Amino acid sequence: MRKDYYDWAEHLNVLMNKYHPTQVIICIGTNDNQSIKDGKRIYNFGTKEWDNIYKARMIEINNIFLRHNAVPIWIGMLQMPQKINYDIQHIKNLIHIVNGNNFIDTWTVFSGMSSVRTSDGVHLTTKGNKIFANYVSAQIERRFIDAY
Repeated sequence: MRKDYYDWAEHLNVLMNKYHPTQVIICIGTNDNQSIKDGKRIYNFGTKEWDNIYKARMIEINNIFLRHNAVPIWIGMLQMPQKINYDIQHIKNLIHIVNGNNFIDTWTVFSGMSSVRTSDGVHLTTKGNKIFANYVSAQIERRFIDAY
């Protein structure tokens, strides 16, 4: 959640005022394993300072949703190729820590499946997208529809 690249908080206020949703589904983080610039300081990924800023930005986003009477539902990231899997798991864990019951874990959705990712190993195929969407939809129906 690099504000120097895209300021989610700024854009979300505009979107919330325009559409007035009652629930918001958030699935971000795959490209977040980068340094964060905060003012004139740069914080490297994986440091305690980076973690604290990342968590604070999630809380800021959640507060925007809550001020607009919308329930934030955070979707965890899927396992990735080995070269970035540790980073992604670290981010997923932070998202879970901050969002607790409003977090849907998808880490093992594709365990043992083939043909769910494109040749880059990161992006999903049509089949992968359908499996992911069906899983997330079922979790939302089971956990959130009747709760709110």
